[in-house]
Amino acid sequence: MSKGMTWALTDHLCKGCGGRVLRCVSGGGPTGGGNPIWKCADCGKAAAAMGPDVLCWCGFAHKHNHNSTAYVCQPFTVLETKPELLTAFQACGCDPKRGGEVGIMLERDLRSNDEAHRRDAAGGPSGGADCSAAG
Repeated sequence: MSKGMTWALTDHLCKGCGGRVLRCVSGGGPTGGGNPIWKCADCGKAAAAMGPDVLCWCGFAHKHNHNSTAYVCQPFTVLETKPELLTAFQACGCDPKRGGEVGIMLERDLRSNDEAHRRDAAGGPSGGADCSAAG
């Protein structure tokens, strides 16, 4: 890769080493096919793809697991408006108190939290069992 490339930080973590995923914004830009270049700031692994999920945790799921185990990268700033997501970060071994700006969580935890917020905003029931994370 050319030395004249400019990289921008993204809110994604490398699933290989946990480093931040960068996006090429100039000097190499999109490939001939139009895909941007993504690179890990720590291990240096790079790939051209439509999105950072070629390197990051987003969408990664454990094989042969029948439960929803897809991961999603999220900036810790989401805790400013949704502090209840702290347990979702911690369940995946991410703790904003240890430093860093981005962590991972299970996609189902993020979705169930979003569904709970929509339900509360619509004046729906706030108690009872949450079946959205089941099965």
